[in-house]
Amino acid sequence: MPFQEKLPDWHAEGVEPPESKRNTGWEPGERPPAEYWNWQMHRTFKALEELQQKAAEKADIQQIQQTADEAKTAADAAQAGLAAHTDATTGIHGATSAATPNTLMQRDPSGRAQVATPSAANDAANKSYVDNAVANRARTDVRPTFAAGIQDGDANSDVSLIKSVQHHTHTRSITLTYSGGNLSTVTEKDGANTVKTTTLNYSGGKLVSVVEVAGGVTVTQTLQYDASGNLTGITRSVS
Repeated sequence: MPFQEKLPDWHAEGVEPPESKRNTGWEPGERPPAEYWNWQMHRTFKALEELQQKAAEKADIQQIQQTADEAKTAADAAQAGLAAHTDATTGIHGATSAATPNTLMQRDPSGRAQVATPSAANDAANKSYVDNAVANRARTDVRPTFAAGIQDGDANSDVSLIKSVQHHTHTRSITLTYSGGNLSTVTEKDGANTVKTTTLNYSGGKLVSVVEVAGGVTVTQTLQYDASGNLTGITRSVS
């Protein structure tokens, strides 16, 4: 509610009394100059005017306090909600551990989360996809299809290392050749194709070297004996 009392208007500014007079005040029987009196009346008017213009009424203060209280209540509620949101570990913005499109991902109580079967190169792979990929790879890699292998008498450089190792188990055969009563050659074939040849060389009735040829690689193992005919060591070279 606005102020009811009318201001005592006084616009004649007058002259401010000197500091000495303001300190001593009026003496008995002294008549104040009109300009001094005008100054006092004018300053009184201006002070009251400023008070009415700038002072806040009780109702205004109460309204301000109520607004501040309401703002604090709302801020406290918002802070509590933010704290609960920050501490939450499930259900945030609809997050789920299932492979649900257009939702945030979260781990389930066992620490797992699901994704759909990937379709693009950079998609995440799920366990089912990986298991299928491993199973399919195992089925296709165990029994590869390849062209004819090296034939007997072909140059060693023509042997395919893959062909000498990977083979159809039901077509692999081993042929043993003897010379002078000693095993001299072991030939491993995949069907009609020779994939590995092992030659055993003897001297003085003792085995002195074993030469294996496969995959374009020759592995020679040389046996050493002492004067008593005891085997003392084996050296190995690859070419």
